[in-house]
Amino acid sequence: MSAATTQLFLFLVAFSYLSAFGSLYWQWSGLYGDDGVTPAAIFFEQRAARITTPSTLERLRALPTLAWFHANFGLSVAEFMEAQALAGTLLAALACAGVATAPVLLLLQVLYLSLYTVGGTFLSFQWDILLLEVGAIAVLLAPWARPRPTAAATPAVWLVRFCLTKLMLMSGAVKVFADCPTWQQLTALSYHFATQCIPTPLAWHAHQLPPLLLKAGVAATFVIELPATLLLLAPLAGVRRLGASLQIFLQLLIIFTGNYNFFNVLTIGLCVPLLHDDHFGRVPR
Repeated sequence: MSAATTQLFLFLVAFSYLSAFGSLYWQWSGLYGDDGVTPAAIFFEQRAARITTPSTLERLRALPTLAWFHANFGLSVAEFMEAQALAGTLLAALACAGVATAPVLLLLQVLYLSLYTVGGTFLSFQWDILLLEVGAIAVLLAPWARPRPTAAATPAVWLVRFCLTKLMLMSGAVKVFADCPTWQQLTALSYHFATQCIPTPLAWHAHQLPPLLLKAGVAATFVIELPATLLLLAPLAGVRRLGASLQIFLQLLIIFTGNYNFFNVLTIGLCVPLLHDDHFGRVPR
């Protein structure tokens, strides 16, 4: 993993954090405020009431969130957690600007885990867990002081590869074992573009494609997410690059037709270490 691919990977992780923290801060009052859909204070107090140990370390181990310290700053739980969302947004913007050092990424990891722990329903999706996983790997890849990373060591690259392989195999397996007739009959895309949460303008055009072409799209998804995923583990670099290119192609199609926040960008970031510098040219400093 060259310095250029490391730099691009860290930028995409930082961008994902920026998207996650920024959107969460923007919606905080409506979701987790005292009059929100699921007030963070109530959720935290219910969970905290089950923990009777006086030890701060034990409490953090049982419920890993900085909300334990809200009273130290004279803030309510909701105010303190909202401040964390804002701090995460500013730190992520700093990382995107080129200061993606290990301490900054570690702070982002701690802040997002803190919010995730009391986030309940709205922070329990696959992409939230993936961000925590990839964020932890990014800390290992980032430099501790220098703003520009060097080439990454092989063990850390294998962690990236394992995370991507696990993600895609699970994405394919859940479709196979869902026992859903739309996947079994290859008709899922006949409904997907019209029923997904936030379709893009291109989703309407995709929905108008011939049924045979939509079925071919479902079949291609199965191929990319299952057998083609194994290419990521191939001993030949060229084969791994082919596997990564197929995954990126699938993620770009999803981005063009639907808005899943940072999920697809983060998945593309996991593919970057498998590519050669020539795939994306010289990464600007």
